[in-house]
Amino acid sequence: MAVEGFEGKKLVNSFFNGDRTTGTLTSPEFKIDRRFINFLIGGGKHDGQTCINLIVEGKIVRTATGPNDRPRGTERLDWQAWDVSAWNGKAATLQIVDLATSGWGHINVDQIVQSNSRRGSHLVQVEVLVNVR
Repeated sequence: MAVEGFEGKKLVNSFFNGDRTTGTLTSPEFKIDRRFINFLIGGGKHDGQTCINLIVEGKIVRTATGPNDRPRGTERLDWQAWDVSAWNGKAATLQIVDLATSGWGHINVDQIVQSNSRRGSHLVQVEVLVNVR
């Protein structure tokens, strides 16, 4: 399946040579200086096995997986956001994990950004009524 929903020309995709490939990717340490960490994520829904983790003081404080745990899923990346205000000013790392080798045993991640506003796919639709005379 084609991967969709990523921004730019590149993304992290652990499907290299199929779902049997495993490994981790860890960011350099950075300082949390905004309220949210927003990112695009897709791939397998295997808790602790296909995920992105936020690590502060050696502990995983936030984690997210892709949405897929059944056949006929999609390779679309969607926005997720973590409220990280509790760790403002702290040093952190991000770790992208793929330890799964079964179906949907991969993870896709893109566009990780700190922001003071939440970005996400859970948008509220507002109906605007226009009174034309």
